[in-house]
Amino acid sequence: MKTLDQTIALINSGKSLWISGPEPILSQLPKGNWIGGTIPYFMGEEGGLVTDSLLHVTEAPAGAQIRIASYDATQLATIYQHNCDLGYLIIPGLSDVHAAFGINATDYEGFGNYPLFGWVAGIHLNDLGKISPKVANGQTLEIRDDVAICMHIELPAGKVAEVDVVTIFEQDLSADVITVEQAGFTQGSVSINGTSQNLAAYLEANAIDTRLPLVADYAGAQISASFQGQEEGQTSFYAPLFPGVEYHLAKPVGNYAQELQTEVAKLDGEAAFYCNCVLNFLYGELEGTKSGNLTGPATFGEIAYVLLNQTGVALKISDIEA
Repeated sequence: MKTLDQTIALINSGKSLWISGPEPILSQLPKGNWIGGTIPYFMGEEGGLVTDSLLHVTEAPAGAQIRIASYDATQLATIYQHNCDLGYLIIPGLSDVHAAFGINATDYEGFGNYPLFGWVAGIHLNDLGKISPKVANGQTLEIRDDVAICMHIELPAGKVAEVDVVTIFEQDLSADVITVEQAGFTQGSVSINGTSQNLAAYLEANAIDTRLPLVADYAGAQISASFQGQEEGQTSFYAPLFPGVEYHLAKPVGNYAQELQTEVAKLDGEAAFYCNCVLNFLYGELEGTKSGNLTGPATFGEIAYVLLNQTGVALKISDIEA
């Protein structure tokens, strides 16, 4: 975590930086080789914190060559068509570009050509409906809510990037099977054990704890879709549900913060960057509590090739084995 003055000094030194923090602070930064996104929630050195005056700053890998580009909801389909070793992507939450990436990422031409990681910018939850999450381009000082920003990175020779996902959730295979007909962040009627039902009514009738996400098994990877809310018979999520995928509620967790700390500790070596979902921050009551030694923003979504939530995402830079 850095103060405004400390961050300005790093920018003016010419370093390539990844910055996250409240919009009023981001808007005071000078031009330079940096990209950023808005968020007031963080995992800091002493534990979780909510701040209106500090920034989280990460230096891009030493010796890396960078290129910064912005993408609207349509242009984002070209994100994987770049010749680079790594992409660091920030998407403004609750936006058209957020929805486009969440639903379409796996269909983008060249999907998976290079490691793509990052997070979804957010705001203080008290400000929902009042202001919008935004991303910032340090080279132009544009701060926008209608484009994603990406730093495309060429690593020094002999270096390789790897993206790890941290989750404390797994499918409860004894729970009902939920499937959907259309991809989307919002669902009305769904299939539950083969029978069409309104999902919001089902959740209410069964007193479902919506702090637990729906989880799908993608070739052994447990991928969460977290509940956002229910209104007028519609259930909204922080990530889309997809047809042809079987979802189960997650198994209950014990000590939320301790289980996160256990999973973070499994990461090999030090991570160059780490972000954690704001839902983990809230449901795990992490403000003032440590959940591992990694620091970073607590976000409105995480990016590890695709959109995730209620997870952590870690970037590791290591030497290529001979």
